[in-house]
Amino acid sequence: DSLQLLIDGVAKASSTGSITYNANTLSVGSHTVQAKDTNSGKYSSMIILNVSRSVSSIYCTAGENSSLSIVNRTYSGILSNSGVNNFTVATNYPLNSEYHTCVSSSGYIYCLGGKDAAGSFLNATYSAPLYYNGTGSWKTSNPYPINVVVKGGCVSYNNYMCCSGGKDAGGVYLGSAYVASLSLGNVSSWSPTTAYPTNTDFNNC
Repeated sequence: DSLQLLIDGVAKASSTGSITYNANTLSVGSHTVQAKDTNSGKYSSMIILNVSRSVSSIYCTAGENSSLSIVNRTYSGILSNSGVNNFTVATNYPLNSEYHTCVSSSGYIYCLGGKDAAGSFLNATYSAPLYYNGTGSWKTSNPYPINVVVKGGCVSYNNYMCCSGGKDAGGVYLGSAYVASLSLGNVSSWSPTTAYPTNTDFNNC
């Protein structure tokens, strides 16, 4: 018999015998798993697979290289007590960008703001699922309320993302702060919250 493995309804592998599939290629969270007999068209019972990560990784996105070119290259590396065990190329960031800021939450990376290769300040928000050896595809989500270079002023906590300060496209230093909820790569609408005590750029949180 010829078997086909379906994960979340998408065919991932097929074989005339048993099928082996590396779950490390799946994002953190719940996934449906089912087998299909391609000769009879019959499906097996569906099971739920919960994927978690015990391996810690580092993810670095885009920036300006030594040639002063703004790039979109993304790298990931496995962390250990001795440092980083090799950086490998991950899925490229959606655009060439610098000075954007990123946080991680529940198996996803979220990045916003920054400045593109033309020098334009951005309010775009992007997210991607995190894997032990890289990222999945990036997608857009609700944009930040202003075009801003945030430069590190964002944190994530309990599936929320909060950003403060930065500098807008007019060169004005900001103290405003905004918060949004995070869920499976989606960012909710941003809401204003308590402002930072002073207008500042390059603030790290």
